[in-house]
Amino acid sequence: MTGAVVLALAAGVVGVVAAWELIVAFSSAVPSRSIARLIAPLRRAGSAGTEPTVAERRRLALLAAVAALAAGWLIAGRAAALVLA
Repeated sequence: MTGAVVLALAAGVVGVVAAWELIVAFSSAVPSRSIARLIAPLRRAGSAGTEPTVAERRRLALLAAVAALAAGWLIAGRAAALVLA
């Protein structure tokens, strides 16, 4: 085996371990609670029909901008992500 093959094997193993750690990290309850807190104004507006406060509107606008940035980055790269956000 050449050095490149060994390095590729090591990179693959590290990638699998990192993906496993990421899955374990996101399966905890902490991220789901914070996401639930972020979208709580949307749920309240949908079920109770109440208007979100100014702070909640800002938070929702920031959440929408981050979602547009992430979608643009995944679909078309960094330049399109900055344009979409």
